Amino acid sequence: MNIQIYNNHETQLWNEKSFPLKSKKGVNAIPFRKIIYCELVDRRLCLVTEDGEEYTSVSLQESFDKAIAPFNEDNRFVRCHKSFIVNMDFVRDFDRNNFLVETGKRLPIAQSKQIEVRKKYVNYNKTAG
Repeated sequence: MNIQIYNNHETQLWNEKSFPLKSKKGVNAIPFRKIIYCELVDRRLCLVTEDGEEYTSVSLQESFDKAIAPFNEDNRFVRCHKSFIVNMDFVRDFDRNNFLVETGKRLPIAQSKQIEVRKKYVNYNKTAG
């Protein structure tokens, strides 16, 4: 998604990665860098952002896997559970069973994904920090 940003009377076009979320009000382009996590709730996507906003999609007509496909193109996101994908930039702590994100919410890590998620998180932190 392209987002126009106006700065010092000059127009700059930034190509910022964002997630297109279709809601009852239209399509919201939510920048990946602001998304803390995405959860599947009653066949709807619920995205929580760093500014405390929650965005909810219309009912999905496709699978969760297909709906969250744009997140797969960004290495800061990891699918930790069948209903959750988390932005690792917002993870404060983790243990075998949960991620603790900056909002204080604990996101589950599926038992079947524990090794894969731990590796991805550790590798991401090595390259990010």
